[in-house]
Amino acid sequence: MKKLMIISFLIATFSANCFSQKKLNIYAAANYGLYKVKPSDVYTSAISSNFSGGIGAHLVYKLLPNLNIVALPVLQQRGYTSTNIYHNYDIRVTYIDIPIGIEYNYTSAKMKQFFRVGEKDAKLLFFGIGLYEGFAINGKFTDKFTNDPSVKIKFGESLTDNRSNLDFGLNFNVGLNIRRFRIGLQKQLGLKNVVPNARQAAEGSIKTRGFGMFIAYKVF
Repeated sequence: MKKLMIISFLIATFSANCFSQKKLNIYAAANYGLYKVKPSDVYTSAISSNFSGGIGAHLVYKLLPNLNIVALPVLQQRGYTSTNIYHNYDIRVTYIDIPIGIEYNYTSAKMKQFFRVGEKDAKLLFFGIGLYEGFAINGKFTDKFTNDPSVKIKFGESLTDNRSNLDFGLNFNVGLNIRRFRIGLQKQLGLKNVVPNARQAAEGSIKTRGFGMFIAYKVF
C-alpha cells in the first residue's frame, strides 16, 4: 500500500506540473474486454476468458510533436474460469493497474478530411508500448462444481495465500484521437508469476493475459 501511495503521489505531482505548462491532457476513461491467464500446472485442463472492465484516466503528456508519454491508471476487475477434473473455479480479482509508456502519433491529410478534423497539428492515429504494474486489492473465487459459497482470495507470498498481490508486464495500445475522444484497443501481457512465492515449487506459474477496448473523453 505504501508503494501504491508513492506512485499515486508522483503521478499527481507530475500531472500538476505538466498541466501548469499546458502540455498535459487529462481524460476520463473506461475499458472492457476479455481476461485470462496462462498456467503451467498439469492439473488445469482448460482456461476460459471472462469479461473484464474498469474505470480510470488517461494522462497524456506531449513530449515531442509526434511523441507522448502516457499513464493509464485504472481500477478494473479481471476474471477467468479454471477447470480440471475436480473443480470449475470462477475467479475474479480487482486490481489497480498503472500502465506507463510512450505513444507515437501519426496522421495524414486524408485521415483529417475523413474525420473532419481541422486542427493543423491534430494527430489522429497512435501506437503505444510500455509497462504496467498491478496492485490486487480484493478478489473471490467460486467452485461451480460444488456450488459452495464464494471464498475470499488471500493475497501475499506465503503458503496460506492464494495469489500474489502484485502483477507486472507489458502494455500495448493502438487507437484514434477523434476530437475530444480517445478510442482504441489495449493488450496486457503479464510477465510475473502471480502464484505466491512459497507455493511456486508445487504449483508452477500463472501469468496474466488481457485484451480489450477503451474509450476516453478529454476533461482538461
